Amino acid sequence: MKKLLLFIFVALFGRISFAQSIIGDWYGIINSENSSIPLIFHFSQKNNIYSATLDSPLQQSLGIDVTTIDYNAGKLHLVVARHDLQYKAVWSGGKLVGNLTQMNTDYFLVLTKESKQLQEPKSTFPYLTEEVRFQNSQAEVNLAGLLSLPEGSGPFPAVLLLGGSGPTDRDNTINSNHKMFLVLADYLTRKGIAVLRYDKRGVGASTGDFNVAGLQNFASDAKAALHYLQTLQEINTNQIGLIGHSEGGLLAAMLAASSKEIDFIIALAAPGIDGDTNFILQRKLISKSKGISEKEWLAKLDFLEQVVGEVKSAERPKELERSLKEIVVSYLERTKREIPYGMSTEDYTAMLVDRYTHPYVQDLIKIVPRQSFRQVTCPVLALNGSNDLQVSAAQNLPAIEAALKSGGNTQVSIKEFDGLNHLFQESATGAPSEYGEIEQTMAPIVLETITDWILKQTEE
Repeated sequence: MKKLLLFIFVALFGRISFAQSIIGDWYGIINSENSSIPLIFHFSQKNNIYSATLDSPLQQSLGIDVTTIDYNAGKLHLVVARHDLQYKAVWSGGKLVGNLTQMNTDYFLVLTKESKQLQEPKSTFPYLTEEVRFQNSQAEVNLAGLLSLPEGSGPFPAVLLLGGSGPTDRDNTINSNHKMFLVLADYLTRKGIAVLRYDKRGVGASTGDFNVAGLQNFASDAKAALHYLQTLQEINTNQIGLIGHSEGGLLAAMLAASSKEIDFIIALAAPGIDGDTNFILQRKLISKSKGISEKEWLAKLDFLEQVVGEVKSAERPKELERSLKEIVVSYLERTKREIPYGMSTEDYTAMLVDRYTHPYVQDLIKIVPRQSFRQVTCPVLALNGSNDLQVSAAQNLPAIEAALKSGGNTQVSIKEFDGLNHLFQESATGAPSEYGEIEQTMAPIVLETITDWILKQTEE
């Protein structure tokens, strides 16, 4: 009997020890002020010594060395000295649960052995996918992407996917670890629609420099992608459309306004109101969702209005840089805003000035979307969600519809989905901090709506 009990004890203990091994890949999401940032830790062990690296895919930081690892009795403490980062966690139900600290700020972080994105297709695709490259000869930029072709001989109707703001890759993964365009492309291709999606310049496998590019540069790249799509014999060149998310929806309108080669466009959570108005409204909605006080918001509003005013009026870069520095310094002194740990006031000021002098940010503030939308004559489908805090459906959808109709376009379909956020996920509040916590990548009703509309436009 004692031998049996001893065997059971040893077996159970062995199973617990095995279950608590940290060797392998662990996935988690940090919810920061305006976004969800996925992190991946890769743990290994040799001669009873742990080693690890850290990936932050959205920040294009891969293989970061973990300096110190202490793991014992289900308790983990690791340090990434290069980034002033440490993580303390305990084993709980097959997960590592704890706090990550960086720059004197704590973030709750749960690590699991599996990524949460259950909606992403993982099986063998019933269609052809091909890595492609094409040139924007005007800018000497070489763009990389993925072409998805349905089963059959074709030629097929096709869409070009245009990502949202920021350094987005071909899957449009910038604001969370959800691969929005992977899910969308898979759904469309299974329904008989070819899809081309690509990495923005300076992102992924594409050449060029994202940091010096503005909206016109991105529009030029999109035009190069369109021309490449038109050269493929598998594509029906009379049935090519654009699908753009957020900024990408605006790019779609810009291209369709200047070209009759585009047969339809779909604007997903695209801006329709003036850029400066949307810039401030977005920050108001997100700030309010985080419980900011009215006093704090009014101080922030005053700061943002000054920034917008200078961006719109400054005639020379040095003049803008000097004015913004004065505005930032005054704001920090007036609000006693805490400076991030490890940064001097001068460094933090320079960081904010750099942010608002970026060509891309200046373009978003100055842009007037209605000027493009009212020149679009092809069929348009504009979609948004009622919980979108980044591009408010209540303000932007009516503005898009009004601009299209003012230009004489009668082939306009507008739809607002109740409860969906900026990424078209079913959501509670719509706050960006929720994006990564939601397992759904894109609501099925949106995928169905997009597909049905395209098939209707491309009926022979």
